[in-house]
Amino acid sequence: LARLGLDSAGDMAGGAAPAEPDGEETAPATEEEPVAEESAEDVTAEAPDGETPDDPDAEAVSDTPDEPAGEAEPVDDPDEAEDGATDGEGVAAVGNTTPTIGDTAAVLAEARRSLNPGQASQFATAIATASQIPENDPNYEAAQVDIRRWSQVILDLAEGRAAETQLQPAIEAAKLVPTEPADIYNQAQERIEFWQGRAATREIIREAQAIPRMGQASTYQKGILRLQDVPESQPIEYADAQRLIGEWTQKMLMIAQARAAQGRYDSAIEAAALIPANTLNYEQAQSEIKRWRNQ
Repeated sequence: LARLGLDSAGDMAGGAAPAEPDGEETAPATEEEPVAEESAEDVTAEAPDGETPDDPDAEAVSDTPDEPAGEAEPVDDPDEAEDGATDGEGVAAVGNTTPTIGDTAAVLAEARRSLNPGQASQFATAIATASQIPENDPNYEAAQVDIRRWSQVILDLAEGRAAETQLQPAIEAAKLVPTEPADIYNQAQERIEFWQGRAATREIIREAQAIPRMGQASTYQKGILRLQDVPESQPIEYADAQRLIGEWTQKMLMIAQARAAQGRYDSAIEAAALIPANTLNYEQAQSEIKRWRNQ
């Protein structure tokens, strides 16, 4: 609670909404409360911003495009909305009038009351509210401490989403980190660039999965060549690609072996020769090719 800027009793009782189970972000309800005679403008919610088979009689090898391991979904949809709305669409605008010294305590209290632990957009709104407090105000230092802490919370929320392969929601959350403090902002920009790279790589995997065709060794080869574009610098996606390459080379070898069992050695050699070097099953395929050439 201290990390989120909430007092153990006062702030929670002051109107902080509980985290919503499904992560849906909604614009915080602003409570009207009495303030000093010259009050700051209320924070208002801004509307969210083909190939022919290798052989006509090729065996039907059952295949369903494999999904990346360990994930509920194979690839993030770049256009996927986060529970119906992204964090970038719910940040409230704040008034242009600088609050007087007597009002800044109320402004800071209002910012703290607006927080919801699971919603990055509400932390961004609180930051915008606290940023109204001028440097010559006795509450300025407290506001800056809160702004720094809330900026880090936004980045932490983004990291959590990326860890669950929710890359687009992670990017949208990280974009809410303000330019100050500069060190946290720079971290957010680096993570956005990395997550954008991961999203592009997952698109490569999705494209590769659409290529293989049942019983056609050459289509598996094309899919494998596409997967070889996945960089090792993205370990999650690289592991998915290597798993698929192993599965597809095994299917290519099975196609070749089935043809050889029918005495169609030339066709079997042709299929086995398509297994790329430096992949799983390559060495076994080369051994089978030598044996079939002696038949």
